[in-house]
Amino acid sequence: LLQHPTVAGIQGLSGLPWDENPALANQLNWLQWAVPDAMGMFLSQDQKLLLLQVISRHLEPFAQVKNLVRELRQNPPKSLTEHGLSLKVGGPGGLISDFNKAAFTAIPRMIPVVLGLTYVVLFIALRSWLLPAKAILLNLGSVALSYSALVVVFQWGVIPGISISPVMAYVPILLFCIIFGMSIPMYRTFAIRNN
Repeated sequence: LLQHPTVAGIQGLSGLPWDENPALANQLNWLQWAVPDAMGMFLSQDQKLLLLQVISRHLEPFAQVKNLVRELRQNPPKSLTEHGLSLKVGGPGGLISDFNKAAFTAIPRMIPVVLGLTYVVLFIALRSWLLPAKAILLNLGSVALSYSALVVVFQWGVIPGISISPVMAYVPILLFCIIFGMSIPMYRTFAIRNN
């Protein structure tokens, strides 16, 4: 892992000088007994799971960290696999990668359901075929405008004093649901007033 070009360092039991002082390996059981809290942070009790904190050279942009996570998951170091060891990558980079994968694989199924349910509810409320379709198109326009504003303000940084930062993956999904959820009572009120 230390030979990887984007890894700056590793913290954990692997950072101890095992090669320079082989007696440390013999003291592992004693260290677990003497300082169980410290050892428990890095090594499981059955000594089959070791926690390493891998420090990336590139913390910004965060895409570099996600690329490192993806690369370590897809191509673990050969020295690990040759010894029958496996590598599980977690941390903030792994969490965000897993969340993005889970969320954005569900979006193609979620959007038609939300659009369909919105159409049905508005059809029942407005008793019209055309008005619900028009409402959905206008809502899609407002969602697109909201997404554009997010990009312009937070990714392009056109407003002074607001730092440029990536938009978290849950924000577009939540924004889509909130805009559609808020629009239905408005159209229901419109239908009641017109009746």
